[in-house]
Amino acid sequence: MKANSATFIVRLTSYLKNKFDVHICTDFITAATVLSLRGSSYVSYRIYDWKDRTHSSVTRISILFKTWYDDSILFYASGETIKPQYIAASLKNNSTYIEMDFGEGPIMNCTLGMDLASHYWHNLTIFHDHNIVKVILDDQMKVFEGAKNLLFDPEIYFGGGPDLNKKKGLASNNNFAGSFKYVFYNDVSILYELQKGNPKVHYIGVLSPEYVEKDVDVIPITYPFATSHIWWPIK
Repeated sequence: MKANSATFIVRLTSYLKNKFDVHICTDFITAATVLSLRGSSYVSYRIYDWKDRTHSSVTRISILFKTWYDDSILFYASGETIKPQYIAASLKNNSTYIEMDFGEGPIMNCTLGMDLASHYWHNLTIFHDHNIVKVILDDQMKVFEGAKNLLFDPEIYFGGGPDLNKKKGLASNNNFAGSFKYVFYNDVSILYELQKGNPKVHYIGVLSPEYVEKDVDVIPITYPFATSHIWWPIK
């Protein structure tokens, strides 16, 4: 994707609006921020403080991603305040698996795309508009009806998260390894806010953030403590 950021956003906005009737606000976008992850880190965004919590009837999550690996997490958000709710997006078997529960059932899920772990850019958008949810991957779309308002907990996660084995709806327990670009929660550019030091956005990982597109073809093993080790019993 070699077009400059302004050209890309204009094309993306026109494409999504005309094909899928999804509106994207672009007035504030000045440049693309790329973040490469190596499977040992993730990004969190605090969407509100507990005292300000409120239901949301319209929510948009957008991610451009590129990777060689097909078993990892793209996005996760959940809420436990009233009824358990979540939106989970994973890469599994070279496709995206999306699962959503708005608290009153039924669970909505879909699998979109193929050959996604081929190191090309792909665009995933989840657009919740009152009782409709549109899941869009590149030029594919799945529409669900019967959605309710969302009430997420304050922290949402991109590329991984804490206690992944305890999260409902995920098809993987692995952090993302590859590159992200144009990551949005509603009108907030997550990576742009991370790079400029917004205290609501955090990079969690042992390695330093890499704000450049990298060909992540090796996932390192990181030892967080002096006593960390690998135990490999040999008979």
